[in-house]
Amino acid sequence: MSRKGLIRKEMEAAYRAADIQTIILRAGSFIDPAHQGDAMAALHMRDIRRGKLTAAGDPDCLHAFCYLPDWAKAAVMLAERRDRLAQFEDVPFPGHAFTIRALQGLLDAETGRRHRIARLPWPMLRLAAPVWELARELLEMRYLWNTDHRLAGEKFAHLLPGFTATDRRTVMLAGLPADIHPDNTVRSGGAPVRTEQIGLR
Repeated sequence: MSRKGLIRKEMEAAYRAADIQTIILRAGSFIDPAHQGDAMAALHMRDIRRGKLTAAGDPDCLHAFCYLPDWAKAAVMLAERRDRLAQFEDVPFPGHAFTIRALQGLLDAETGRRHRIARLPWPMLRLAAPVWELARELLEMRYLWNTDHRLAGEKFAHLLPGFTATDRRTVMLAGLPADIHPDNTVRSGGAPVRTEQIGLR
C-alpha cells in the first residue's frame, strides 16, 4: 500500500471509531470539465493539440474514471439521505471505466484526426523522485495504470436508485480543449463555425 493509502486507512479507521456520521464516496481518477489539474487534462490529454495522448501504463488496461460533476451531484444526494444511512457508510462511485486505447478510438472518430499514444516517461520521474514529491507519489500509484480495475456499482445503485450519470461519450471527451471539442462552436474571423465545418469531425 502507498504512503498516502496508509494515511487514508488510518483516517478512515478513526472516523469509523468516532461518534460522527461519515460518508466516504470513493471514485476513480477525476475528469473535470473545467480542466483544473484533473487526470485527463493534466496527464492523458496534456499534448492533445499535437495529436498525442499520454498513457501512464498499458493503453489496453481498463481504468476507473470519475466525472467530477456526477460525483458532486451524488455526494449531495447522499448527504440529503444521511438520516437513512449507516453511521459509517463506504460507497464506491461506479463512474465510467475505459482504456486509453478506447479513448484514442473515440477521439479519432469524433475529430477526424489520428492521435498517437505516447508513454509517460517513468524513468525521468524516477530520477526526479528524490527532489520532487509528485514524482514519488506517481511512482507509488503506477500499478493502477497496469491493473484492470473498475468500481462496483451495486451499493451505489441501491442507495441512489434515481441517479442518472452523464453519458460515456460526454465524459470521455470532457478533457478536450474547448476550441477542438467536436460539440463546441469555435470562431473564425469573428463568425461562429461548428467544428464539423472545419474538418474536426
